[in-house]
Amino acid sequence: MPTTLPGNVYCFNCYNEPMEQLNVNGVAFGSATPAIGGWAATGGTIYTPLSAAVPRSKHGDGSGASFPNDMPTPLRINWDSWTIQTSIDTSKLPNVSLNDDLILYIAINQLTLMTTRGFVLVTQPLSPAGQSPKALAELKEFKAYQS
Repeated sequence: MPTTLPGNVYCFNCYNEPMEQLNVNGVAFGSATPAIGGWAATGGTIYTPLSAAVPRSKHGDGSGASFPNDMPTPLRINWDSWTIQTSIDTSKLPNVSLNDDLILYIAINQLTLMTTRGFVLVTQPLSPAGQSPKALAELKEFKAYQS
């Protein structure tokens, strides 16, 4: 019987800036800089998020940059303007096998994890930290709008 490998989590950068760093499970993912490019501002692919496939793993015991199936996964995401530190738990997802691919949309203020069949599994608000005066002003304006 053939062995089925664990699936991947396809991480989509839903922001126009390149994602300079994506740390998954305490390890920087990939050797490319940026980790995931920003979307195009013109042309046929305008606003299309770019992605990277991060492997899933059965255990989070130092298996490198992966989404373990037995514990919450710490994440650190760096753009030029923003930094996010959070975690997402893929260990108790309903009707999801370790072998299934998942989709993770990463926006400035929310993570959305879903199946490849279009079912949303997790939506998680985020609290970004601005890394520039412009980003801090945008964050203040956004929070005022939400009030």
